Amino acid sequence: MEARIADFGLAKSIPGGDTHMTSSNVAGTLGYIAPEYHQTLKFTDKCDIYSFGVLLGVLVMGKLPSNEFFQHTSEVNLVKWMRKVMTLDNPKEAIDQSLLGNGYETQMLLVLKIKCLCTLDDPKERPNSKDCRCMLAQIEH
Repeated sequence: MEARIADFGLAKSIPGGDTHMTSSNVAGTLGYIAPEYHQTLKFTDKCDIYSFGVLLGVLVMGKLPSNEFFQHTSEVNLVKWMRKVMTLDNPKEAIDQSLLGNGYETQMLLVLKIKCLCTLDDPKERPNSKDCRCMLAQIEH
């Protein structure tokens, strides 16, 4: 009875030993798809990490990547907006207002830092799924 997050729309079985899969048609939900997938049409485990990072952002922000809010920002998307906010003086601005004041702001900011790592532009710099799990497990609750 434990929830599992699966299938971001791109997730496919990659044959053993292969490091990526090429697809001729773009699949997945806009805003969750790694930018390199649009360019190469190659799906890798790092594409899944990117999508997972976006999902972490959605959970803490309370806004979907398609939210009209991002159309009125200079960054135009959730990932870039979040990167900017996390470097400013008040990163709590990225947390859903309805979640503030519950005593878990520090933990939510740590989740957003993990989100930023998962959505780095260079896929080689993104953590793997084991590292994501370890980072999330270290957040005290």
